[in-house]
Amino acid sequence: MSNPVSNFFILLIIVLFSACANIKPPTGGPDDDSAAVVKKMLPKNNSVNFKGKTLTLYFNENVDASKLRETMIISPLTESQYDIITKKKVVTIRFRNEFKENTTYSINFGESIKDVTKGNYTKNLTLAFSTGPFIDSLFLKGQAYNFVKGGGIKDISIQLYSTSDTCTIKNSKPLYFAKTGASGNFTINNIKEGTYNVYALQDLNKNYLYDNEKENIAYLYDLRIDKETSKIKLGLTQSDTKAPEIINSKQEFEYYLLTINEGVETYLIKSDNNKIISDITENRKTIRLFNTFNSKDSITLYYQLTDSSGNITNNSTKVLFEEYKNKDKKNTFYIEVEPKNKQLIKNQKILLTFNKPIGKINHSLIKISKDTNTVDSTKLLLKSDSSDLTITIDNLSQFKDSITFSFQKGAFISLTGDSSLSLKNKFIYKKEENYGIIGGKVVCNEPYYILQLIDNKGKVIDSKINPTKFYYTWLEPGEYQLKVILDLNRNG
Repeated sequence: MSNPVSNFFILLIIVLFSACANIKPPTGGPDDDSAAVVKKMLPKNNSVNFKGKTLTLYFNENVDASKLRETMIISPLTESQYDIITKKKVVTIRFRNEFKENTTYSINFGESIKDVTKGNYTKNLTLAFSTGPFIDSLFLKGQAYNFVKGGGIKDISIQLYSTSDTCTIKNSKPLYFAKTGASGNFTINNIKEGTYNVYALQDLNKNYLYDNEKENIAYLYDLRIDKETSKIKLGLTQSDTKAPEIINSKQEFEYYLLTINEGVETYLIKSDNNKIISDITENRKTIRLFNTFNSKDSITLYYQLTDSSGNITNNSTKVLFEEYKNKDKKNTFYIEVEPKNKQLIKNQKILLTFNKPIGKINHSLIKISKDTNTVDSTKLLLKSDSSDLTITIDNLSQFKDSITFSFQKGAFISLTGDSSLSLKNKFIYKKEENYGIIGGKVVCNEPYYILQLIDNKGKVIDSKINPTKFYYTWLEPGEYQLKVILDLNRNG
């Protein structure tokens, strides 16, 4: 008969061995969400007189650096090829050429190195060293925020490009780079003194390029970075990436009007076999085309439109000038004279603008008097521009007190046969002591703005885009307003 006590010990041993054969990790603890940490870098961060060609990073755990070549930014940019070797906890970057002498290099690794356990990327990893006796120590601090809603934005790419080269955010990686933190704040260290274009980019595809119209962006051009540089703010908005378009066209007697969906900076219209004469309205949204075609068929026009954001449209359209039934109803032929106040400063030109192309000038019907002396109008260099819509009268420096222009009826004949009406204008010299000056600086951290000078009647006298300084002379006595418009959609 077996011993009960012995059987109990045998059963206990079997249970113990069974328990030891199924080892399980302890439960209840949090997952390891922390990224790999750099324990040592060679060369050391901010070291000087570095003469090697190899950079080595030692981490606290095994890492994967397979994306390093895609995201690592070395500034200043180097043409040197390099090899990347990863062995467990060590990442080695071996350059094939020597670094430039007496140069500070700043390397931003981006989000390129991750631990192999959880795949968490090490963020804000940088290394700076100098091949000379000192290291560039300038820095740029600031904040990126939502221009419309306010509030800082995290994970925004802050990118610096030197104004002295052709690299832009649309075609190249930046010289210097940083990511914003939770409150939108950023710091870029080890910058060389100079002038830079600064961009804040919502880099959705993480390629450091502005190549997606859904990416919000802000920019600040020609920022001088030196010891006096202060903190900057960059307000991100969705940039205007849509090119202008012609949305309507119609004939209005002798004109053909092409309506554009937004104001344009420049335009160009061509035809295969016809001379094109055109002008554009003050709001830059309507092109006025004149009938110089002598054709009963439709004409193909090729046009290029460029808006203030640099968006360009190249397209074509057809126009057909039809003979209107009531020829008595047509646009009146008239002349506008500048300056309108009939006062000139020395060497200032007089501008005659016509609403129809000029076909003929009858000099015998034009009388010009300098002070009390009559002058042959042909000697005052009446110049018509290529559109035949403008005449510039210069060479006026010889008169002392006044100059008078008398245009009799028929002095100018339009291309469609209209005769100009009689017109007389007397111009006098301005006296400097009777006029004022306004000058100053514009301090604005927003990427795109317009400065306007406005008189007391609300008329815009002058408009400038992104000026840092302004200076207006020969202003009539009176009250003026300076207005800064923040152009959110950048359409001018």
